[in-house]
Amino acid sequence: MIETIYFTAPAWLSNTLTAIFYYALMDKNHIIPSWPVDFGATIRGRRLFGNNKTFFGCIFTILISALIGSLQGRSIIGWTMGIATVIGTLINSFAKRRLNITPGGTLFPFDQLDYAIMNTMVLYLFEATPPSFNIFYFLGFALIYQLSINALAFKFGFIKRFLWWRNDRV
Repeated sequence: MIETIYFTAPAWLSNTLTAIFYYALMDKNHIIPSWPVDFGATIRGRRLFGNNKTFFGCIFTILISALIGSLQGRSIIGWTMGIATVIGTLINSFAKRRLNITPGGTLFPFDQLDYAIMNTMVLYLFEATPPSFNIFYFLGFALIYQLSINALAFKFGFIKRFLWWRNDRV
């Protein structure tokens, strides 16, 4: 299990560090401007991804994942996991907009597992998983880890609610 968690660190750690960096610096201090990935585009009156999916967040996630992968001696895997993480979160955001869930609203458990599911698919597709990799360990860890991070973010006031079963509709 430890090997699986270590192997997937570029995915789950970059996802968390991007959120921490955003809430700690950008959201409050507006140090770096960040534009939405969808440029405000809509389909049938609904945004593609919304304001929370930004170029800065996507780029930062990929770079942090690549850095962690490089520190582990697996640079290409790090880059790949970063890109898969971004794609997974964008797909989830797109689905939430189609389901009329407000930005910041939840789609449990996909909000906690979007990046993990996409990374698992990409890693298996490229046959990049080590023999010790276990999909159930990764998805189980990702779910528990993300719920713990969300609980901490709620406790410290970074997010407004921790009710993942509540799907707020627009």
